[in-house]
Amino acid sequence: MDSSGLLTGMTGTIRVIAEVTGGTVKLDTVPAGVNATFAGYGNATNGSATSIAFEGSVANVTTALAGLKAQRTGTGAAQVSLNAVPAITSGNAWNYDTTNGHYYEAVKTHYTWSQAKTAAESAVFGGMAGYLVSITNQQENNTVASLLEQSGLEIAYWTGMTDQTSEGTFLYGSGPELGSVVGFTSWRSGEPNGGNAENYVSMNVPDMGRDPT
Repeated sequence: MDSSGLLTGMTGTIRVIAEVTGGTVKLDTVPAGVNATFAGYGNATNGSATSIAFEGSVANVTTALAGLKAQRTGTGAAQVSLNAVPAITSGNAWNYDTTNGHYYEAVKTHYTWSQAKTAAESAVFGGMAGYLVSITNQQENNTVASLLEQSGLEIAYWTGMTDQTSEGTFLYGSGPELGSVVGFTSWRSGEPNGGNAENYVSMNVPDMGRDPT
């Protein structure tokens, strides 16, 4: 399986995610120094999984990749997708949601919403561009709430949601959902309030509220 260039320029502990359609994927063996047991992914070695994840140093992950195999389960070819990202390690500011493949960071800098949006969209993690969080379902809300609890609750954190364009109609103002109507909310009691004076959605655990700037 061709994984050339996958780890180019990467350092530290790396997580590789292998996903397959039309088949299964596995490692021949799990080399020393590699962890291949993660919630949300299949067994890395028994040949039954449609997605696996494994972590280690660049050298150890490279060794594991040499034994990565896919097996088709139908008449067509198995299509394998490989993605490599910096691993989430204990004590850092990131959370990873296995259900959607997204990474989340809590930033404590006291930004206005516009400043936070600019900073998020300028951020890059593992080659992926950032954006202000667009919370689209309860699972994602839980993931974000968990991260905020770990990061400290002395401030409210901006989300990408806003009704600046049309009062009372909340849109996603950042990321892949940009411009679409917000489909999930978890308002604090009494929210949303503030009318035209409060146009941006912030979050404290576990609910959302509106703030002015």
